[in-house]
Amino acid sequence: GAVGAAGLLGGSTPDGNQVSRSQSLSRITGLPPEVVYAIEMTESNGRPRAFAFNGHVFLRNITDYGEISAAESAGFISSEQPFYGSDATAKYEVAYAINPEAAIKGSAWGLYQVLGETSFDDYGTVVAFENAFSSDPVSHSESAFVSWWSGKDSYIAAANNGETAVWAGRYYGTRRQSYIDEIEGYMNDYRQEVGGTT
Repeated sequence: GAVGAAGLLGGSTPDGNQVSRSQSLSRITGLPPEVVYAIEMTESNGRPRAFAFNGHVFLRNITDYGEISAAESAGFISSEQPFYGSDATAKYEVAYAINPEAAIKGSAWGLYQVLGETSFDDYGTVVAFENAFSSDPVSHSESAFVSWWSGKDSYIAAANNGETAVWAGRYYGTRRQSYIDEIEGYMNDYRQEVGGTT
């Protein structure tokens, strides 16, 4: 979309918070800071409260037969089913009424759009997860990002070796060229404004 075009054309300028966040998360994860910045911009355009919902991820986190039946009756399916904007909020509310934990796990949260499936166990309960996100979505996003990259040494190595398609395909879930191009555009923006890997 237009966001990707801006990235490819060098249209983004990292602000001080983004630079600080990218460098901090770079030190923690081992990723180049320009990669951290590019993920933030591609996934949320720098919006800490960004939110998306995935019906298929919600469905795979339900084991109770009655809840599965209710979810299927509500239109959730096992094939890829992403929702954005007001559609995401509406679908999340339907899912939450069926199984709050699975609804959280099926959602992509914050700056880096990490699935709740990745970070839920860092909080342990629905209430703790919700409170952490609503009170400090930036810290919540950073924590989820660190959790996602934990143990993914081969993908961190790929990021450091400039193999964008390898790590971006894993992060995004598919090697979609438009996503890879967008990531690389934002990485270039960061390098032009801030410099390379520090």
